[in-house]
Amino acid sequence: MRDLKANRTLNNCLLVNLQDRLTWKEFYRSQAIEALGKAEEFAPVVSVATFAKDTEFYYQQPPYQEIHHAQEFIQLFKEQLKDPSGGYWIPEEFAQKGKYTEFYACTLDAIHRIFFTSRNTLTREHRLDFIELFNLFLFFKIVDTAQPGIVGFCCKDGVDVSSAFSAELFAFMKLLHQDNLSSDDMDYLSWIIYAPALLYRERLMVPERFHRMASVIRLIESTQKQFGAEAFLKLIDEAFGYLMEVPLYRGSIREETKS
Repeated sequence: MRDLKANRTLNNCLLVNLQDRLTWKEFYRSQAIEALGKAEEFAPVVSVATFAKDTEFYYQQPPYQEIHHAQEFIQLFKEQLKDPSGGYWIPEEFAQKGKYTEFYACTLDAIHRIFFTSRNTLTREHRLDFIELFNLFLFFKIVDTAQPGIVGFCCKDGVDVSSAFSAELFAFMKLLHQDNLSSDDMDYLSWIIYAPALLYRERLMVPERFHRMASVIRLIESTQKQFGAEAFLKLIDEAFGYLMEVPLYRGSIREETKS
């Protein structure tokens, strides 16, 4: 971060904090990371946003477990996004610059329409996928607002939560521009999922994180098959493009050689 400030070759750095800022286990870590974006030393080059990845709403646990009506769920989601106790945290200057209230409403409605065919009821599994999808589009919006030169996903140790979110992002961007994930794509996706956990913890990704990630990728893939790759990208662009200045999902992923 000090190098970014000294050289300014990569614009600023965006840190996406994926820890639960509401629990005692991760509250102080989240506070410390969020404070980087406010610190006089780093504010010019560092932006921070926090996504709720461990709350009762994220897991659709009580009191949200039995809320199956789609519009009731969407309304509760809007309240979670606006309420500081909901687990999401976005800098005030982002909210003002990017018209996030409008973005929340339009994005939630578009996800319901495109990925869930505007159905009146959503099972718990549907709602879990819905939340994951929203987080992907929220990431695109934050990148559009911050215009960073480099992005980092932060969880406790960068193994499970960050890897799962990276895998979702990789698969989504690939499926927006091609019919299927190629063999090389699958190899790279496997590297994202398995390498950090094997190298740093000598284990696999936590099953709960893996299944949540796999479920939303299946949903993206099945929706793309339903519309066709070209029509799917056009549909996404029509629904979300006007909400961003330069939508990240229009870009492509360049894979670096791994050692």
